[in-house]
Amino acid sequence: MSDNWVLNNDAVITPEQIFSTVMSFLGCNGDTGAQAQFAERCRGAALDCINAAIQEVNRINREFSPNDITPSAVTAFDTQITAASVVAYSVLPLKTAVLVALRYDPKTAQILDKMYQTAFALYRSSAPAVAEPIKEVY
Repeated sequence: MSDNWVLNNDAVITPEQIFSTVMSFLGCNGDTGAQAQFAERCRGAALDCINAAIQEVNRINREFSPNDITPSAVTAFDTQITAASVVAYSVLPLKTAVLVALRYDPKTAQILDKMYQTAFALYRSSAPAVAEPIKEVY
């Protein structure tokens, strides 16, 4: 078993789980007053943000899995999304949080984007190497 076995496994996550994580990043996972109202306001745009995030993070998913993220677009909060575990549980929710925050709080979006860029670079550097044939010989 390789050292990166956790990173290489595919995982299944739902948009509802991603949305819950996004609300945690934004500090709005409580059930009281303004937090619940803000979460409900964000829910309407969440699927669009998740779909945009899927398109962007699919490139790092290809480094950990031979498959693209499936499905490539979601239409309901109970849809199952299959991606590499590191993408499903870290990179995808972070990118979605950036996109949701951009609509309501650009300063928070900047902070989250820095976290996303750092996570993206970290996971990309730990992706397994791939050998390809030499295309042109000098």
